[in-house]
Amino acid sequence: MTATAGRSGVMASLLPSAARLSAAPAVTSARRLASTVMDKAGVQQDKGEEQTLSKRKQLMRLVPSEEINRRVGELRLGLVKKTRFRRREKEEARAKYEKPHGPGIELPMLMFFAGAKTPASFPPATLPEIALVGRSNVGKSSLINALARTTSTARVSDKPGFTQQINFFTAGRYFHLVDMPGYGFAYAKQEAVESWQHTIDVYFAERQSLKRIYVLIDARHGLKANDKEFLQHLDRCGVKYRIILTKCDLVLREVLAKRCQLVVNELAEMQLRFCVQEPLMLSAKLGPGVDALRRDILHIVRANHLLPKPASQAEKKPEKRESLKNAKGRAGSSKHKRTPPTGAGKDATRARRQKSASSTLHGKRRD
Repeated sequence: MTATAGRSGVMASLLPSAARLSAAPAVTSARRLASTVMDKAGVQQDKGEEQTLSKRKQLMRLVPSEEINRRVGELRLGLVKKTRFRRREKEEARAKYEKPHGPGIELPMLMFFAGAKTPASFPPATLPEIALVGRSNVGKSSLINALARTTSTARVSDKPGFTQQINFFTAGRYFHLVDMPGYGFAYAKQEAVESWQHTIDVYFAERQSLKRIYVLIDARHGLKANDKEFLQHLDRCGVKYRIILTKCDLVLREVLAKRCQLVVNELAEMQLRFCVQEPLMLSAKLGPGVDALRRDILHIVRANHLLPKPASQAEKKPEKRESLKNAKGRAGSSKHKRTPPTGAGKDATRARRQKSASSTLHGKRRD
C-alpha cells in the first residue's frame, strides 16, 4: 500500500508539470495572437493619426529630395529661420539677380496689343502662344512685368478678379504671351465670372497656336482643391502645362523645399498625362528663377538664337577682333614707316643725300 501510495503521490506530483507543458503552446499562441492584434491596432492607429494630422504637420514630415534642395540653394530662394539674417539674405539675393555676373536672358519687348472678352474677339493665331493662368491674386501680372523687366507692361492690383478678359502681349515676331483671368474667388458678379470662364474654356479647347500653359501656384499654400480640378481639366484639353511656384521669397527655405516636394508627390498621384512633372520656382519681386522661365519660353517657341552664348565663346570673340585690329595697324604702319638702311644700303643713301645737297648748293650759287 505504501508503495502504491508513493507511486500515486509521485504521479500526482508529476501531473501539474505535465499540464503546464501541454498548456505552454496554447499560452504562447495566445500571446502571439494578442501581440499581432496589438500590432494591427497600432498600425491602424498610426494610419488614423496620419489621417487626422493637419496638412501643416504632414508637410513638415516630408523629406525633400537632393535635387530640390540643390535647386533651392542655387537660386537662394526663401527666407532663413533667424530673423537677423533675413534682411541680409534679401539684400544679397537682390544684388545678385539685379546685377548678374554673367549675361542675363532677355526676351523681345513685350507690348499689349489685344484683349478678348468673348471667343469672337480673339486675335488671329499667327504666332505661337504661351499662356499664364492661376488663381486670383497669385501674381500673373507681376510675373509678366518681371519677364519684361518693366513695371508697367501689365497692370498690377491686389484686388482679386482685376483681370476680367484675356490679354495678349506680343514679343516681336517670335511669340505672344497671354494673360488669363484668374479662377477662384473674385470681386465680380457671377455672370461676369461665368462669362470669362467660358471664354477660357473655349480658348484652351480650340486655340491651335497654344504651345504651353504655365499654371501659377502660390508657394505659401500649394495645390488646393480648385487647382487640382483645373489641372484635370487642362489634362482633358490635351495641351502641355507646367506648374510655377510663385512668391517663393515669402516662404522659409526649408518649407519651400518641402512644399515643392509635396507638389511633385501630388502630381505623381494624380497621374496627369500632359503635365511637366518638374515645377519651376521663382520670385517675381527679387528675380531668382525668372531667367529659367525665360529660357524655357524661348526653347518652346524655338528662338534659341536669342539665348546668350556661353562665357567661353563670348570671351574668344573680342580676342579675335583685337588681333585683327592689331594686324591691320601693323600692316598700315609698315606701309608708311621706312626700314632703317644697313650695310651697302647705308652707303647708297649717304651718297644720294650728298648729291642732293650739292645740287641744291650749286643751284643757290647760280642764282
